[in-house]
Amino acid sequence: MRALTHTPSRTILAEAAVLLLFAGVLVASFFAVKDATYFGDEGFHFEQIELFLKGELRNTGAVTTIPGHHAFLALLSVLTGLRSLLFYRAVTLCLGILSVFVFHDIARRLEPRTALVRTAQYVFLPILFPFFFLLYTDVPSVLLSLLALRSLLRRRYAGSALWGILSITVRQNNIIWLGFLFALFLWREYGRTLLRPLPSALRRRLTPYLPAAQPPLGRFRLAAGWFWFLLGFVLFAAFVVWNGGIAIGDKGAHPFPNLHLGNVYFLLFLLFFFFLPLHLFRMKEAAARLRTSRMLMPLLVVAFVVYMFTFVNTHGYNQDLYSVFLRNRILVYFNLSLLLKTAFFLPVGFALLSLAASPRKRTEFLLLLPLTVLYLLPSWLIEQRYYFVPFVFFLLFRAGLSRRQEWAQAAYSVLFTGVIYYIVATRYLFL
Repeated sequence: MRALTHTPSRTILAEAAVLLLFAGVLVASFFAVKDATYFGDEGFHFEQIELFLKGELRNTGAVTTIPGHHAFLALLSVLTGLRSLLFYRAVTLCLGILSVFVFHDIARRLEPRTALVRTAQYVFLPILFPFFFLLYTDVPSVLLSLLALRSLLRRRYAGSALWGILSITVRQNNIIWLGFLFALFLWREYGRTLLRPLPSALRRRLTPYLPAAQPPLGRFRLAAGWFWFLLGFVLFAAFVVWNGGIAIGDKGAHPFPNLHLGNVYFLLFLLFFFFLPLHLFRMKEAAARLRTSRMLMPLLVVAFVVYMFTFVNTHGYNQDLYSVFLRNRILVYFNLSLLLKTAFFLPVGFALLSLAASPRKRTEFLLLLPLTVLYLLPSWLIEQRYYFVPFVFFLLFRAGLSRRQEWAQAAYSVLFTGVIYYIVATRYLFL
């Protein structure tokens, strides 16, 4: 792990002031919609909390996740005597603001030079911003995932595993990120041992990704990390067997096991538009990679052929009946003809090319890409909320650009988020 640089106190105060400004923007945005009626699935989550408050420990049938966050909100309601949609939204807001500070702390540990601007990109991530103050499980899921990562970077592996287990009680598919953290734990503490049996050529390629030498960690702390990570996997396996699948409610809409590529394509489509300045700044590298790599163009052609056969919009919740959701309008439109379907691949293919050209300086980035695909494959419903944790980790682990380029991306994100927020707040569409 890289050592933290000593930042002058004046800079620290300036960063703290900007973080408070970000918090202020979130609070102001919350007050603009705080009294609005339900957005999207908020009604289902509210109903689940109400059931718990009535002493009925069962699922409503509409909530697909383990109701850990609902139980937490019900407990807060009992302790405070507050019982309203406004209160639950306010709690989400507080958790969202906390996540901003946790994200910034992680970013400073990974790359202090761009920590503040990456935090700005996190706050103004277009699809995440409206959920910072709505009654959904996604912001708590992101916060718990960030806390788990923060503990791992501090070599507090038992704490990392516990935060990861808690994140699964909010969204079951966070089991993939528990696996991600476990893989990083193994690499950071046993990387050199793991490389020894490999062929020398492969060992030389992987050696630069090893973490810097660190003081030995006590056996008890290592054993505690092993215990809690493995316990998390065992508990999740027991849950799947007991539950007969991943989803708790609405199982017909979320069959298991099942494999679909729709979310992978839609994530790449959004990745292109949300991070357009970054892609443009890397255009020269992408063009050079395309010229020098014999395999890249054939792989893109193969990806296009596979895409044409596997990008389908068949889930009932992604149809015109639910056209209030912006994602559904996009999915339905681009599946109207082969020409439109081909056009949809253009940003998808460019995003793939941009990722291929991105410097791979961090082990975390190398692991993130395949695990994101694994994370999305079981989901038939195409839903952009599934991309929150992958996008947040992408912001943290991608290679940095110049400060001017990073702030250009941040400014673009602010403008994009402003449009999205207006669309949602005015109820023209939801995400």
